[in-house]
Amino acid sequence: MKNWKLFPLVWMILCLLSVAQVGCKDPNRLDIGQTNTASAVPEDGSLMTQPYSFRYFRNTEQLNLQLDWVHRTAPVFHFKETKDVFTVDYTFHGERHTLDEYFKRSFVLGFLVLHDDQIVLEKYFHDSGPETRFISNSMAKSIISVLTGIAIERGEVKSVDDPVTLYLPFLSESGFKGVTVKHLLQMASGVGWNEDYMNPDSDFSHFVQAWAQGKPALIEFAAACKAVEPPGTRFEYQSINTQVLGQILEEATGMPLNKYCERELWQKLGTDDDAFFYRGKQQPDILAAAGFCATLRDYGRFGLMMMNGGRLDDDEIVSGDWVRMSTTIEGASELPQPVGPDSKYSESLGYAYQWWLLDGGVYMAMGIYGQAIYIDPTHRIVIVQTSVWPEPDPDKGWDEMIEVTTTIAGKLGSSEHFMQRVWEENYSFYQKILNLPFNQELLSGELDEEVFKDYIIQDYHFLQNYKRVYGILLAKAPDETAMQFIANLIKGIDDEIECIHKTYIEKFHITRQELLNSTPYPSTEFYNSFLVKTATLEPFEIGLMATLPCQWVYYQLGVDMNQSAQVQGNKYQAWIDGYGDEPWENSETKEVVDFIEKYMRATTDENRLKMKKAFETAMKLEYMFWDSVYRRVKWIE
Repeated sequence: MKNWKLFPLVWMILCLLSVAQVGCKDPNRLDIGQTNTASAVPEDGSLMTQPYSFRYFRNTEQLNLQLDWVHRTAPVFHFKETKDVFTVDYTFHGERHTLDEYFKRSFVLGFLVLHDDQIVLEKYFHDSGPETRFISNSMAKSIISVLTGIAIERGEVKSVDDPVTLYLPFLSESGFKGVTVKHLLQMASGVGWNEDYMNPDSDFSHFVQAWAQGKPALIEFAAACKAVEPPGTRFEYQSINTQVLGQILEEATGMPLNKYCERELWQKLGTDDDAFFYRGKQQPDILAAAGFCATLRDYGRFGLMMMNGGRLDDDEIVSGDWVRMSTTIEGASELPQPVGPDSKYSESLGYAYQWWLLDGGVYMAMGIYGQAIYIDPTHRIVIVQTSVWPEPDPDKGWDEMIEVTTTIAGKLGSSEHFMQRVWEENYSFYQKILNLPFNQELLSGELDEEVFKDYIIQDYHFLQNYKRVYGILLAKAPDETAMQFIANLIKGIDDEIECIHKTYIEKFHITRQELLNSTPYPSTEFYNSFLVKTATLEPFEIGLMATLPCQWVYYQLGVDMNQSAQVQGNKYQAWIDGYGDEPWENSETKEVVDFIEKYMRATTDENRLKMKKAFETAMKLEYMFWDSVYRRVKWIE
């Protein structure tokens, strides 16, 4: 892992929380003595040095610190317990390991696996347990991201495009002049800030000393920052950006950060236990970038809320739009890259609104020494890990951790993909479509040309309406990403007409006058009306779901027909070749499926049921369309 990317607050914690009591050799003692705020080197007895870290990472409230409590309230969101034994083996650097081996290799304190609200695995080590509050390190940054989204929805912060100085006018003479809230979220402020954790004279080290000793206030470091490049130019991990975000939240809401977190997040998550931020007793500012402690299950509830698109137990905590924006690449965000042949996940991470991104829609909250909340919305998996690595930021540690979590998610989620389940539930309808005389005769080349000509005309009517449906969805698109995606789908229809339909229109001598004077068959009209009604009256994701069977059926027909023995001289072969000619992973159909899945995750359970019903209805209408064209079921004259 690049040090500047993930090495967020190591020296802050080292300087403030290293309890460097000379001669303290017992790792089970929390005898405070004195706090060494000047040392930048892990010392005997310090918080960050094994074996002492095994104790201190889970007993922070017993240290001589100021604790800013984040209190819970009833009722508790209960997980479904399990008695099943879950295990999985994984391969790392060519060697096979068990989970138990991983827990030892990675010095794990706590490990939790959730599949939706079901606990699949929960493990505690080194005298920790369900009531233990583990330090977050920079996982706290992702909490700040969610609080920012809540503040925007409540109108306390007006927009991510607001300038920082709207809330903190005293920064108007600093490098933060012209910086927006979005720039802070994306770590793209453009200020000069030396975040060299190994340099005792860096900006960050002085920041840490002030946090520990109380002077100056942390926000004064922001006031001293100078601009070195235009904001939004590029991503550069700087903890001062998150500190400014926290200060904006306090100014905009009129509440201390811990109290706002308590009211808007912790008391709505159904948490088991209180949490807290911690800081030096004389420091007036709460540290926004780290310094948070909570139980393993409460971190899990936070991750589950994100996985569910900002909702938990049908209660919206932060909007689905915010969840999408905060985990989506835009502007100066860092783009996640596919993993290389050596599984170097640590070199492939992206970054959005204070969340680390993996390829494939997975995102994570991460903190030094092995703290992580891994969220895989596709497979409906949340994994929480808290560890005490001997080094703060080893690439090998992150790579192995992500290999383990990815393996777990793959095993648990392989049969739980929402869209795949919907397809499987309607597969019998697809089989009926495949076995229709129209498609079987198309495959053999025996289909009557007049029937195929009628099909081309009816499909032309359908596609013209299909574009109108996408136009309705374009107008209802909830964000810019959706608008661009729908616009591309509309262009794709035009390309399909140009590349495939036009060829056959010319081949079968269908004139423009014939197209314009022809009438949609009853089944075509019925299908068109259903799509328009659903797109118009239902939420965006339901209208979008109704359009999917058309594309998925054509793709699968192409795949299945191309796997059959081709008939020499089949005059319809080029038509068959136009669909399903790409592997699923590279297909446009999968792109659409993944796109809809993203919006499915952010909607309600009620709307998910409507999505499934819309898909089923459209599948039946697909069958009726193909069948009626073959039988030429026209309007009564």
